[in-house]
Amino acid sequence: MVGIPRSRACKPCRARRKKCDEQKPICGLCIKRGVECVYKTDLNIVYVNPGAHVARSRESSKSSSPGSTGSDENSLFDLPPSCLASAIQLQIRGNLAEGYLSRNVRPTASTAWLYAINEDSLNDPLLDDALRALSLSCLEHQDASGQISHRSREMYGKTIRRLNTRLETTEEAMADTTLAAVMILLSFETYTATQQNLTGWFSHAKGASQLVKMRGNKNASSGIAQQLYLGSRMWQLICGIGQRKAITNAAAPPPQTYTGLFASYSMLFDILFTMLAIMEQADIVNAMLENMETQNADSAISILSYMFQNFESNLDGWYDQLLQNESDGDEQKLFWLEHSYLSDQLPLESPQRVYSTYMHFQNLDIGEQLILYWGFSLLTHLLIYKTELNIRSRTSLTISLYSTDASRQASLTKQHLCADRITQSLEYFLNYGVSAVAVSFLGVPMNVAFGYWAQYDLPQRRWFELIFERLRSTHRGYGSLMAEMAQKGGGGEGFRAAIGKTPKAELNTERLRSNLQRSQYTC
Repeated sequence: MVGIPRSRACKPCRARRKKCDEQKPICGLCIKRGVECVYKTDLNIVYVNPGAHVARSRESSKSSSPGSTGSDENSLFDLPPSCLASAIQLQIRGNLAEGYLSRNVRPTASTAWLYAINEDSLNDPLLDDALRALSLSCLEHQDASGQISHRSREMYGKTIRRLNTRLETTEEAMADTTLAAVMILLSFETYTATQQNLTGWFSHAKGASQLVKMRGNKNASSGIAQQLYLGSRMWQLICGIGQRKAITNAAAPPPQTYTGLFASYSMLFDILFTMLAIMEQADIVNAMLENMETQNADSAISILSYMFQNFESNLDGWYDQLLQNESDGDEQKLFWLEHSYLSDQLPLESPQRVYSTYMHFQNLDIGEQLILYWGFSLLTHLLIYKTELNIRSRTSLTISLYSTDASRQASLTKQHLCADRITQSLEYFLNYGVSAVAVSFLGVPMNVAFGYWAQYDLPQRRWFELIFERLRSTHRGYGSLMAEMAQKGGGGEGFRAAIGKTPKAELNTERLRSNLQRSQYTC
């Protein structure tokens, strides 16, 4: 008798006659719709007598331990069901603290929110489910059976459904715990690389950014709210880069809210957000040039030049203040070179053996801020340089974005050195055991630096192969996400979308190396 073929799709997809990707425990369509994903399974009935099992366990314990009193104070069987559930839950959540948060010696400006909400989340079901999903994802690499991965994704789907329900009510949507849950889902996506990697990541990044804007003054209403705001700024900035438009800053906590390196982090982002207006103005200039509107381009170019110079001045001022506050003006106390153990693991003739040293930072907070400083400085210089080339291609224009040829050459040199410092510092973050939250501050600098080396076809791009390989060995999903982010950006579409494609005539690597050897310019 010929068997009747049966669909292996989930029940919601079969009911809607949609093609299911059959991913378990939650398919992609159910994740997008925020509905419970149920698969038809064979019914296997197993009769279990828990009491008998416990009794047998205790009897065998007595017989095997003659000197035992027959009572084990640490046995989970002695706990009532409600306490047993709580104990298991606390054990899962304890893994988050040990396997995820403890990788940082102390909370940084980008991760303080996660420490804060982890301590006060058991009273909120949405936040609790989100943290349990993230906690379980940290254990996936220890479980060959896949059961933890299955349970982690079940909790992820449950969190999505709870979140969709909460967003239907304005008051609940504006709660601190709602924003925190979205930010945790973003961390989950970076750690597991589900939902087609970047698609899921950007979806939650946009959601967090929109919530921050909608919350307005609520961003400053409590200590946790202030930490959530600070932790979400990178994701807001990434969404702004995608829109290529200046955005109105959400109601921010007053400047005196933050102190020390948290204040430095907040000030840095105030400056970085002005880069969005530079991107928008550069697009205006390039559109004018493409449409041959050269008679109106002079004023637009002058505005862009002023915005760029102001951005550079503010960014350099921020760096000088960090240098003074954290190292008494001594740059070598902020960061220094140490021997590279990654390089030691490579054969001497390996093309990946680009660096023999790596950049080590005074602490992780400073490392995060400096790699952002170099990354966005590089991005802005590349954007301005590309626009300058476009201006020079129009012979009817005599105006320039650079005041002198020397300043143009200095920009080229700074691009190279910023890319070099970003690339050479990546080993530090690997050594530090940086968590998945790191994608929020490593993603853009890695993307831009990799794109720079790829554009000039320089050997430093090979170092990224080693970095991605190491990331995948520790966190498969996280490493894959970072590789995809850099490859899509540095390898082509994302990088060109940010700065445009540089004419081949300018890709003279020999001249670039010669100029760098003569220059003493530093970032």
